[in-house]
Amino acid sequence: MKEFYNIPKDWLWVKHQDIGVINPKNNTDKLHKYDKVSFLPMASVEEETGKYSLGETRELQQVKKGYTSFSNGDILFAKITPTMENGKVAIMKNLTNSIGYGSTEFHVSRLHKIIEKKFIFYYFVQPFFRQTAKKFMTGSAGQLRVPTEYFKNVEIPLAPLLEQKAIVAKIEQLLSELDNGIANLKTAQAKLKIYRQAVLKKAFEGIPQINFEQMIQSSQNGLSKRSGKEGEFYKVLRLADIKDFQIVENEPRSIQMNKIEIEKYKLKINDLICTRVNGSKDLVGTFTLYHTDTKWAFCDHFIRLKLNENSISKFYFYFLQTREVRKYIHDNMVSSAGQNTVSQTTIKAIQVPTCSIDEQNQIVQEIESRLSVCNKTEETIANSLTKSEALRQSILKKAFEGKLLSAHVLENIKNHPEYESAEELLKRIQKERSKQ
Repeated sequence: MKEFYNIPKDWLWVKHQDIGVINPKNNTDKLHKYDKVSFLPMASVEEETGKYSLGETRELQQVKKGYTSFSNGDILFAKITPTMENGKVAIMKNLTNSIGYGSTEFHVSRLHKIIEKKFIFYYFVQPFFRQTAKKFMTGSAGQLRVPTEYFKNVEIPLAPLLEQKAIVAKIEQLLSELDNGIANLKTAQAKLKIYRQAVLKKAFEGIPQINFEQMIQSSQNGLSKRSGKEGEFYKVLRLADIKDFQIVENEPRSIQMNKIEIEKYKLKINDLICTRVNGSKDLVGTFTLYHTDTKWAFCDHFIRLKLNENSISKFYFYFLQTREVRKYIHDNMVSSAGQNTVSQTTIKAIQVPTCSIDEQNQIVQEIESRLSVCNKTEETIANSLTKSEALRQSILKKAFEGKLLSAHVLENIKNHPEYESAEELLKRIQKERSKQ
């Protein structure tokens, strides 16, 4: 960690256990076994925000054994994968009878009362701290945990107390402004989705409709096998290879296929690919237009549709994104064991518009002229959201290098009559702990 931060000269690197007690035990002698205490499952803690829900209480006798205990002011730090990597960290307050119990997968940090707890919270919750902690996790796959000894001995930058408080105030001011900006961007994203649907609705209004089956030349479910022992290696399209109605080639899977299989399952330009099965109801029955020169076959999670000569695939690709079609799919899908499925029969029964080839071309041009601006705006928003996350990390990094406060603020802090350096602060903590 020291290699990542260049802390000011009047700060110190200290071990976590030098400024707090790790995984302490609560004294519940004054409580009756039937008294209520707060109960906090891992699922009740949000990722990265520090927010949590205290909607559940239990009798002390129900939780005193087999759970992690904590008190008001303690910092909880999720220690198991993937919740640790996801940033489940929170400062406890408003606990029933000032006591809480929760998942055994929390580490508890009870900092010395002098320390500004939010200063340490922001240090723990930042991505770099979690990425570093991940390297020291132990255990088996799926059960990796941050060891107690690591959490005790991890080094933390200790700033003078007055500076800690000022840094926390500045962090919260900047993150509040950043969060407001992100909220505005997400509102704009939502409005663009409404605009997109309005464009599509307007484009297809007043056109006569027929069963989609009349426009389909052939339909077919994909390849069911997951590996092969002979033939040509061929990329096979999976659910993971489609994002936002487009094929992405991040980590394609190839299997060996013989000539008959390739001929039967290879995709061709203007094929419509329907997601036949998916765990998400919002994704099942969505369509992708195949328009790449890359060779792909398709697996049995999809239905491939070839349209007849009176149809322009892109025209129907846009129509199949309309709210009316999505409602029809949602009402007619079959759900079982966490999977949602749509059949060829259901797809063929969709009511679709019919018009001449020239009219289809004209409508496609009108749609794309309007959506091109929408797409560029969406891309700009997506880039801005990515930059916002980078800015959040930059704010926290500067905070723990002492670079977040202005020179004027720092001068006022150092001239304050109650100012003490980090070294003096640590000595005061050690003196009070030795008395205890």
